[in-house]
Amino acid sequence: MCAPPFFTGDTNQNRFEAHRRGRAVSRAAVDRHPVAGKSGQQHHPARRAVRVAGICRRLCEIHPPSFQGDQVKRLFLILILVPTMFLAAGCDNVPAGYVGVKVQRYGDDRGVNVEVKGPGRYFNGPNVDMFIFPTFTQSYVWDKAGKSDESFTFQTVEGLSVNTDIGVSYAIPRENAPKVFQKYRRGVDEITGVYLRAIVRDALNLAGASMAVEDVYGRGKAALQQRVEDEVKANAAKVGISVEKVYFVNQMRLPEQVMNSINGKIAATQIAQQKENELRAAEADAAKQVAIAKGEAEALEVKAKALRENSQILQQMAIEKWDGKLPQYARRAVGWAFSQHADTDLALKALRRAYDHRRPPPGLMFHSDQGCQYTSTRFLAELRARGTIQSMSRRGNCWDNAVVERFFRSLKNEWIGDQLYVDHRHAEQDITDYLVDFYNHRRLHSAAKGLRQTYRFGVQGQ
Repeated sequence: MCAPPFFTGDTNQNRFEAHRRGRAVSRAAVDRHPVAGKSGQQHHPARRAVRVAGICRRLCEIHPPSFQGDQVKRLFLILILVPTMFLAAGCDNVPAGYVGVKVQRYGDDRGVNVEVKGPGRYFNGPNVDMFIFPTFTQSYVWDKAGKSDESFTFQTVEGLSVNTDIGVSYAIPRENAPKVFQKYRRGVDEITGVYLRAIVRDALNLAGASMAVEDVYGRGKAALQQRVEDEVKANAAKVGISVEKVYFVNQMRLPEQVMNSINGKIAATQIAQQKENELRAAEADAAKQVAIAKGEAEALEVKAKALRENSQILQQMAIEKWDGKLPQYARRAVGWAFSQHADTDLALKALRRAYDHRRPPPGLMFHSDQGCQYTSTRFLAELRARGTIQSMSRRGNCWDNAVVERFFRSLKNEWIGDQLYVDHRHAEQDITDYLVDFYNHRRLHSAAKGLRQTYRFGVQGQ
């Protein structure tokens, strides 16, 4: 006979063997002792054995012995996992740099008791929502290049449409987090993408509607940005958002026809300015020539008068016609230097290079304008140490330094022109080539009667 599995203390294997033997006994009893009919007679012992074996078989089929231990284990795991999952679902983590706003989800006090939590992990339960807001400064850019077009379009005073990308830097202070939530009842992403964007859009439309398209695209762009930023800061502060910066990203986009018109006007303005500068330069050159002619005429008159009154002038003229050992000037570049700053160091570097190149004796006269580089204490000390006499132009009179002014004019017109240098080193190399190779050796000088400096002095390379 097979005992039910939940009454025995045997192992699973023993229970399975008992179950198998019980089924064999029941079959043997049926074969040897046929069951009585349904006439109400007492049951034969074999029939009783069949009934017991049948009950045992059904119990074994309902409760398989090998699965009893697994069911207990499963029940134990369920009792552990359900509370654990419940606790995990009710916990919220607030990272560093963020604050959490606790809000009641259900009940009469739903959403009323707003509580701010700092960084940490909190058990809130199923009736509480935790909205997390960053307290550090973050930036967001609405542009045309993203997955969706988030750029802004506004109208100018002429009614023209201008499309632009805008960025914003903002923060939500810890103490303002409840105020921001109570205003919008949304998370920070939706607040940024919808509500803060609406504040920026309204400020841009208001500021852009009072400006012309040329101002918006040109010099007035900075003023437009400042007006938008001031308006956004004021409106965002009312709802608890601290805006630090509003800025334009990339170039503003205008209709092609408008862009062509603006570029054409800019080009025409530049040409007009260039012509005006050329006219002023021509007028200045003409005035210079008149002044030179007038000065030469006055000099001839003074010289003639001196010849008539003083015979020693004739001796001075003879000295000036000597064989070149005492020339008045050479029109030759002997010292130069380059720097990004026009300071005393630059002037001293060029002066020392000229001294090293020519090695003049004491008594040399150095002429310059009245720039601060040439009146500095260090520069004057250098001249005194070398026995050089300093000469300066009259204040505000460029004609007294005409030789150097003429040199820079030749450098700009003959060599530099409209070319653009890649960097400072490129400019230094190119101008040095002009001085050493062209100006000192190949250029024809009017002061040298149309000769090159090399042929005038008869020495190559000096």
